[in-house]
Amino acid sequence: MNAATQPGSSRPAKWRLLMATTCIAAAVLWPFPPVDAEIIAEENLTYGKGGDRALKLDLARPEGDGPFPALVFIHGGGWRSGNRAGSRQEIVEAAKRGYVAVTVSYRLTEADDRGKAKHPFPAQVNDVKCAVRWLRANAARYRVDPQRIGATGGSAGGHLSLMLGLTDAAAKLEGSGGHADRSSRVQAVVNYFGPTDMLELHRTSVGAKPIVASFLGGTPQQARERYLAASPTTYASKDDPPVLSLHGADDRLVPPDQARLLDKKMKAAGASHTLVILDGQGHGFRGEAAAKAKAAKYEFFDKHLKQKDHAGGVLFEAKFSGKLADGWSWIRQDADAWRLRGGALEIRTQPGNMWGGANNAKNLLLRPLPEDRLPEDAAKTIAIEVTVATKPTELYEQAGITWYYGDGHMVKLVRELVRGKLMVVMGREEADRTQTVALIPLEGGSTQLRLSVSGKKIVGQFRSDRNRAWKKAGECELPSGSGPKVCLQTYNGPSDAEHWVRFTGLRILRAAR
Repeated sequence: MNAATQPGSSRPAKWRLLMATTCIAAAVLWPFPPVDAEIIAEENLTYGKGGDRALKLDLARPEGDGPFPALVFIHGGGWRSGNRAGSRQEIVEAAKRGYVAVTVSYRLTEADDRGKAKHPFPAQVNDVKCAVRWLRANAARYRVDPQRIGATGGSAGGHLSLMLGLTDAAAKLEGSGGHADRSSRVQAVVNYFGPTDMLELHRTSVGAKPIVASFLGGTPQQARERYLAASPTTYASKDDPPVLSLHGADDRLVPPDQARLLDKKMKAAGASHTLVILDGQGHGFRGEAAAKAKAAKYEFFDKHLKQKDHAGGVLFEAKFSGKLADGWSWIRQDADAWRLRGGALEIRTQPGNMWGGANNAKNLLLRPLPEDRLPEDAAKTIAIEVTVATKPTELYEQAGITWYYGDGHMVKLVRELVRGKLMVVMGREEADRTQTVALIPLEGGSTQLRLSVSGKKIVGQFRSDRNRAWKKAGECELPSGSGPKVCLQTYNGPSDAEHWVRFTGLRILRAAR
C-alpha cells in the first residue's frame, strides 16, 4: 500500500514509460550508501525468475565467516509501485548490526487504466518466497545461517513479510522461480502496518479498496477465494514464527484493526504475536515514533535470530570447503562417493547398514571430540549438531549424526524413511543390540539435529527450517565405551540411483545445561 496513492485516480498515458525508467531513477534517488571496510555490498544479484523476468536483489553482509542471521527487506507501494533501492540504507545498517541483509524486487501488478493487473496475486508472494529460497541455496557463499532468517517490510511489504512467515508449501504459493528444494519459511517477522485480512480491508478502507481489487483481480464477490488466499490471517497456526506488528493508531489506509485481527487470530492459534500501536501515527511513522519502531524491530530480531543456544561456546565448527580439516577420518571410504561443494559435505547414500550386526555401511566420517573425557558434572553438556538435507526413497534410508564409540556401540539421531514416511529416528546400540528410542514424523526440507551429553545421559533434539524451536526427540543412557567420536553417516540407499546427502553447520559445543 502507499499513503500517497489517491483512490480512483487514473494513470497518465506515460505510465509505462515511467515504470520503465524506475530503475534509473532509483539509482539517483537511493544510491548505494558508502559502506565501511567491514561490510561487503553487492548490487543487482539475480535470485530467480518471475515468468520471463529476472528478479533482482541487493545484498550487504558483515566481513567474517559467520554464519550470520539474515534479514529480507520488502518494499511497499500497494503491490503496484515502489523499489528495492529504497531499503539500501537499511540493509547496510543491518549488516553493521551483524546480519546478512537483502532488499528484493518483485513483480509489480502493472495495472492498466481500468485497474486490470498484468501480474496479480500470487505473483508477488511467489517472488519473495523465491528470494528466501535463494538465500538458503546460497547460504555458504554469503555466510548465512539458513535456520535464522527474518523478513520485514511496510504496508504491502509488511503483508508479503507475513506471507513468508505464516505460509508453507501446503499453501501452494511457492511459484516456479527457482530452488524448489529449499524452504521459503522465515523464522521471525516484523510487520509495519501491513494488510492482514483482505475481505475486511476492502470493506473498511475507501482508499485501499481499488488497490486491493486490482491486486486480487476483482471484488470480494468476484474473487472471494483469492481474498482468503491472500490474507495472512487465513494461515495463523501454532507453528508460526514469532511476529511483531507495528501500526499507527491513525492509519486510515490500512486501519489498525488489521493488526488487531492478526493479533487475535495468532493468539487464538497458540502462536506468538506482539502488537504495538503507535499513537498519533498514520500510514508511515515519523520522528520519535519511527525511531521507537526501528529500535523495537532490531530488539525483536536480535531476540529471535541471535539468541545463543549455548553459553559455553563453540569447541569446533566444520568448514566444508577446499578440503577436510585435519582430524577427520573415514571408515570404509569410497572416495568417489563424497565431495565438498558450496560449503557443504555431500555423501552419496549407498547400500549397507550400521544398525545391528551388519556394520558394512560406507563413508562414515569420524572426528574425536575436542574433550574426549566426558564431564562428570551432570550440569555440564557437550553437544554436537548438524543440518541434514535428504530426499530418501528406500525403506530405512537415513542420514544424520552419531555419538560413536565403535560399530556396535553408538547412539544415532537421523532423518529416516520409515514405511513411506520421513521420520526423525533416535536409536541406541550396545554390543550390536539395538533399541529405538524415538520415532517422530518430520516435514521435508532440511533438519537440524543435535545430540547433547550430560553425565551418562544423552538427549536428541531436532528442528526444521520453518520452526526455530528445538523439539525433543528422546533421551537414553549412553552405551559403554571410551574415546567417543562425532560420526556423520548415511546408508540403506539405492544401488541403481545417486542419492546425495548434504551436511552443513556441523558444530561441537560445550555449555552449562
